[in-house]
Amino acid sequence: MTVSCTAPVREITTRAALYKNGQLVNQSALRTQTNTRAAQNNAAVRCSPGNYRGWMYFKVAFPPGYNPPTSSANGLGQEVPISC
Repeated sequence: MTVSCTAPVREITTRAALYKNGQLVNQSALRTQTNTRAAQNNAAVRCSPGNYRGWMYFKVAFPPGYNPPTSSANGLGQEVPISC
């Protein structure tokens, strides 16, 4: 997953997860990157046939004076069949 902003921010925190056939198969560590305009994280696994869906979370801490001072969101991707 990638989160990008139009200008540098104080920090971007991310977490990624991967589900196979509805079951969690991997989750990344919570990662915080500072003084940046983009951040990435990954929850990849070895290929195994099944139906996969990704999940992501992010929180952005904006520069001083920005209102709101932070913003966050999470979401699931569309389920996709994978055959190796």
